[in-house]
Amino acid sequence: MEYSPRAKQILNVLMQNTDGITEQEIGNSLNLSKRTVQRELKGLETDLQQDDIKLKRNRGTGLSLDGKEENLKKLENQVSNDKELDVTDKEKRRKYLLFELLKDRMPHKLYYFARQTGVSETTITGDMEKLAPWLEENHLVIIRKPGYGVVLSGSEEHYREALQRFISESVTTEKLNSVLYQKSDAIAKAVQDSTDEGTIYELLNGNVIQRVSNVLNGFDDKRLRQLADNAYVALVMHITIAIQRIMEGEVLENDHRLDLSLQQDEDYGLAQHIILQLEKEFNIIIPAVE
Repeated sequence: MEYSPRAKQILNVLMQNTDGITEQEIGNSLNLSKRTVQRELKGLETDLQQDDIKLKRNRGTGLSLDGKEENLKKLENQVSNDKELDVTDKEKRRKYLLFELLKDRMPHKLYYFARQTGVSETTITGDMEKLAPWLEENHLVIIRKPGYGVVLSGSEEHYREALQRFISESVTTEKLNSVLYQKSDAIAKAVQDSTDEGTIYELLNGNVIQRVSNVLNGFDDKRLRQLADNAYVALVMHITIAIQRIMEGEVLENDHRLDLSLQQDEDYGLAQHIILQLEKEFNIIIPAVE
């Protein structure tokens, strides 16, 4: 059974208090109201039954978990091994919500986001309002349609720019500098470990990152060799995002800026050679606008 971040926080408290703990005590330990704990426990009780575990209510001692030792151990491993989002931290929660919005461009109901973060739909609505300025800076807006869900609206170009900005803001300078010694491996690890508390945001496919980096490393060109670490990482991420989107059938709109003067630039020639190798590596056709 998959549990929400808040449910896992409550389960951790329950497992640490095998003799029993009251709803108020759970709330105090997690900085939650008793009412919030009671609401979470209703859904948690049903979810636990799917793992053959009961939520016992003991007079005098409070709540405890009851089940076979093997089931309790399995639950403990699942909860303790996951580095979950701290839903009480507004900034981390909103960052996670932004990740969910950028992860794909499919519509999701508010309930989906509430379930993922362990907060109410009202809280999610407020968080989205706080994210609006960041998205507007990238020419994206959140669209809500009754019966359809929540989705990001904007051009493919602006979506990719926002995705790369989010990754760049999430990956620490220290992790970017590690690229100096093991470029492709370090990039993949930096993206996977980029968020606070070690939460893994799988925005980029590690295999694609590796293959893109290998293609670039195959060019004996001083312009690539002389790139600073941060510039190299940005280039790999830019290409990786483009490759993934093209493979998903999403390409940039035709751009009038692709004029003759740009095509005559010597860097444009290098870009063409890189594209040819990328097309061979991924067995795709990359439009000229890319």
